Amino acid sequence: MTVTVTPEAPAVRTRRRTRPVSVTGWVLLAPAVLLVLALVVYPLVGVILRSFDPQGALSLADPGLNNYREMAAEPANRIILRNTFVIAAVAAVVTVVIAYPVAAFLSRLPGRRAQLLMLFVLFPFWTSVLVRIYSLQLLMSGADLLFTEAAAAIGMVSYLLPYLILIFYGGMVRIDDGLMTAARTLGAGPGQAVRRIFVPLTRPAVYSGALLAFVIGLGFFLTPALLGGPSNITVSMYIQQQVTIGNWGVAAAMGVGLLVLALVIYYVFDRAFGMDALAGAGDRGPVNVQVAPRPGGRRRVSVGRAALAGWSALVFAFLVVPLVYVVLVSFSPKSYLTFPPSGLSLQWYEELFADTAWGESAWLSFQVAVLATVLATVAGLLAALGMTRARPRGARALRGLFMLPMIVPVVLIAAGLYDLEGQLGIAGTVLGYGLAHAVLALPFTVLICTAALQQVGSSLEEAARSLGAGRVTAFCRVTLPLVLPSVAGAAVIAFITSWDEAVISLFLQVIEPTLPVKIYQFVQQDLRPTVAALSTLILAALVLIGGGALAVRAVRRSASGGSR
Repeated sequence: MTVTVTPEAPAVRTRRRTRPVSVTGWVLLAPAVLLVLALVVYPLVGVILRSFDPQGALSLADPGLNNYREMAAEPANRIILRNTFVIAAVAAVVTVVIAYPVAAFLSRLPGRRAQLLMLFVLFPFWTSVLVRIYSLQLLMSGADLLFTEAAAAIGMVSYLLPYLILIFYGGMVRIDDGLMTAARTLGAGPGQAVRRIFVPLTRPAVYSGALLAFVIGLGFFLTPALLGGPSNITVSMYIQQQVTIGNWGVAAAMGVGLLVLALVIYYVFDRAFGMDALAGAGDRGPVNVQVAPRPGGRRRVSVGRAALAGWSALVFAFLVVPLVYVVLVSFSPKSYLTFPPSGLSLQWYEELFADTAWGESAWLSFQVAVLATVLATVAGLLAALGMTRARPRGARALRGLFMLPMIVPVVLIAAGLYDLEGQLGIAGTVLGYGLAHAVLALPFTVLICTAALQQVGSSLEEAARSLGAGRVTAFCRVTLPLVLPSVAGAAVIAFITSWDEAVISLFLQVIEPTLPVKIYQFVQQDLRPTVAALSTLILAALVLIGGGALAVRAVRRSASGGSR
């Protein structure tokens, strides 16, 4: 018997009640709107204007399409465009193919097992992108893969895998096991049930993940620069090289082309799935990832389930083994690792602590991250309040504005801010870095705070107001305590976003670099394990923080269980 289950027809959407934005609504929305307009939209307008000037100047005295014609006619530029699109497309397709079986395996596991195995996904997810790239550099240098297109694609896949596994898992875990069981009882084989039921129901998550992976891949800078090398230059690398020497013309034209493509992909994604699809899995933060409980008990292990388990184990190893390798190298007496190890040494840690420049860069990054966290969290929470409480007309346009820093390739934001902050004289300062990093973190804080406020609702707050509490008092005494865990999670994500940001910081650097920029500049020159020692310290801090958070969560759970 053939059983076919098609995805449910989308529910009829009712028009949500909107109203003109009140003065209070504009006050709530203003900080986030001003951040995006001043630090994303205005700088991008400057990049667009430069693309139409023959000399790449910031003017419209003699506008034309010379830069676009040169971009299309120059063979080297076509090679750069080809590299960018091919590597991004290959990385997106390979990541989808790898991530889908892993997410399917995790989504069918009982809750506790899924939580345990999800750590293999989340640990690399939280780890600094430069640490991951450095670990791949060490491994690829011994396999003659470094500075090839394959190396750049592998690096992109390593970065994108946690994102897509979380997105796919979020779509798959909602599928009722009863549908598969019903199909089997009606005569469908295991493969037929998966093909006719499971795959169609997961198609939206796959499409959204593939689109997201491709648009992120188009804007990659660090990964192709450090793994692909100068022979495999991409658009982002070309823009950075040309802007830093003041040659804006063709670089700006390429950037505008990349911007238009990113906006088109965002529009298609938003119309098809809605940006809220990213709120659960793509917030760059596993703080909101909930592993749905599934019944435990013994299950018969089928060949397909065993194959999925084996494939997932290989993927987990691909994500985690490079980080373990970095730790081992940091204790090696040589600049590479031999098996069996020739001995243990702390010389790379001694070299790290002997160079005070590392500490100065770390302190600068910490100050910047604190400032960016405060700005992004406060602005994000206020914007979420304005969106959920005022329900303004043009809410979709406002949401798109807040998502711009996540949609626009980061190298374009960096180029525009390099121009703007250079004119204002704040480039390379804590304020300059902090403002730039805050606007990058803003989409995540808006998404997380909006989801939290929608979940809590406004009924309790309205009840408090009906009993005589003022608007501010009702929010602070009733709603804020309920959403505080999500706000704290948003703050953590904002801090990590700033701490790990290297592209914008590379453009804005004047004298003292932030820690990610210093790591980037160091690994460009050599592969000495000094960075391995620093990476090990960062990983150790991550383990301690994560372990502390899990311990606090366990204590709270036991306390709440004991009180019942």
